[in-house]
Amino acid sequence: MKKFLSILTLILILTNCAVGFAESEDEELSDDEKAKRGIKIASERLRKDFPVTVEARIFFPSMDGHVKSHEVKTGDDAFNFNHMGLDSNVAPEFIFRYKNISIDYLRLKEYGGGTFDNVLTFGGKNFIGDVKAESDLHYIKLNIDREIFSLMGTRAAWNYGVTGIKWRGSVENFSGRQDENYFFPMPTIGIALEMAVRPKVKIYTNISGIVLGGHGHLCDFEGGLRYMANKNFSCNVGFRHIDAKINWRSVHGDFKLNGFYAGLAASF
Repeated sequence: MKKFLSILTLILILTNCAVGFAESEDEELSDDEKAKRGIKIASERLRKDFPVTVEARIFFPSMDGHVKSHEVKTGDDAFNFNHMGLDSNVAPEFIFRYKNISIDYLRLKEYGGGTFDNVLTFGGKNFIGDVKAESDLHYIKLNIDREIFSLMGTRAAWNYGVTGIKWRGSVENFSGRQDENYFFPMPTIGIALEMAVRPKVKIYTNISGIVLGGHGHLCDFEGGLRYMANKNFSCNVGFRHIDAKINWRSVHGDFKLNGFYAGLAASF
């Protein structure tokens, strides 16, 4: 019992000495320095408790796709995006991450036109000859990560979530304009790997999707290189492949996007 009391007394003495030393350090600092130190400590605690990352990318995809339904078709065949001469524009992409939750939003808007010898049915209206077309694709992905392991700069995690694909198309000529809209939500599951190859350089890959049998499938793959300028800012380059096939009620469609991207990310 005496030994325990002696150890407890020694701990109290050392604690008081440490507090006194810290207070003496604070007394030597100016008011401005104290304020800056307090802000720094508060921001570090906030970043630790509420880690948020915002990433902006420019995606340069080529798009291939078909849609066939009672409302959209060419004769008895599917409506082919390639026959419309759509110009592939850059696709802006924004990713918001909070702890292990991320929201990815990608939009690809294209314009073009083509000539149809057969009747083009779009939105229930028939067109023939020269037409102008517009394609507007929205890709929204919600993911939740679950870490498998993290060791010596290497990290593996599995993820699950839901992905929504919204497509709006329009066709017009001298006789008028017609629009058509589709929205398809799909559950997904996947895996992500990350490995440090240099103190500030990481390589990463992420693949997710779902197989729905006769109802279609979704595959979303990306891989790239990330450079960590510091703990708050990074940049990356990579390649992405999105392949979605949907058979829903009377709608049969597929979308394929392939291309390189570049991005900047800020962590708070």
